[in-house]
Amino acid sequence: MTEAYEARKEALAVGKASGDTHLLMIVNLRLAEILRQQGKLQGVIDICERQLKIADESGISESAVVGWLFGIWGEILAELNHLERAISLVKRGTELTARGQDVTYIAFSNVCLVRVLFSEGDLAGAEKVIQSLEHAIGNYDSRYSNSLFKD
Repeated sequence: MTEAYEARKEALAVGKASGDTHLLMIVNLRLAEILRQQGKLQGVIDICERQLKIADESGISESAVVGWLFGIWGEILAELNHLERAISLVKRGTELTARGQDVTYIAFSNVCLVRVLFSEGDLAGAEKVIQSLEHAIGNYDSRYSNSLFKD
């Protein structure tokens, strides 16, 4: 974990030099994931708050990457037993990622929603999200498979 954290910090320095807000957000969120695994929950919250402010200032607050941010943040809040706020953030995250075409963001945000719903004890809601995600993945797989065989 220490080496992963250091690698993310180095990537952050490179990202800052590029000035690419989107890239910087991705690197910061990867860093937040490491901090979460280390149990440094307040550090994750600090990164999420800072990145949301940057997203607002940069005009990307409605992007899929911010949906990912909300998923991470919501899960941390669930771990801290702030379930109402956690559900709100994660649901907003799934809305944002659904607008984009990145299946990774969509899947991640929905997995976050399942975890938060599970934390809240809403097993029926979690099951509904899982079924919806399975359906969406099936649709994606069939679209992707069909495009591979077209001339």
